[in-house]
Amino acid sequence: GGGGMMSAVAALRGHLCAAYCVLFDRTGRRLITGADDAAVKVWSCVSGLLQFTLRGHVREVTDLKLSPANDHLVSASNDTTARVWDLASGTPVAVLLHPAPVMSLSFSPVFGTASSGEGEERAGDGPAGEGEAPLSARGQPFLLTVCADGETRLYNAPEWETPPLLLGRAAVRREE
Repeated sequence: GGGGMMSAVAALRGHLCAAYCVLFDRTGRRLITGADDAAVKVWSCVSGLLQFTLRGHVREVTDLKLSPANDHLVSASNDTTARVWDLASGTPVAVLLHPAPVMSLSFSPVFGTASSGEGEERAGDGPAGEGEAPLSARGQPFLLTVCADGETRLYNAPEWETPPLLLGRAAVRREE
């Protein structure tokens, strides 16, 4: 029945403090956890063993996201950074500095592109009914970071360049 008790099939022990972030990679073979001990850990779902610990944050990890290609992990922290990691090796790729703690992360979806014949690219597989091409219309994802001070930054992945666009509180338009 639906009212029965559930039991755990495994317990992963390794963080020194509470872990508040958890996600599976897109293959389902790895589990990633982030915790108040400032560590990010990558676990094997097959063996249950720790594959590696990603160190670099100095404060609590607040969010974790995987790139659409499942090759990069981004971790956010109260230390005002978002860190980009190579998921296969665990090596650091980039440190994205912010003016306040980074609270949330999101990757844009990647849509296919098609030439319009006029030298510009348009979304080939974007959401129907939208008059403008999505930010990811060029086939590369964008990373959004949201800070505790209300600032949202948009990064061009996978170059992880300084954001070309800052979406601060004053720049946000409300629909009326």
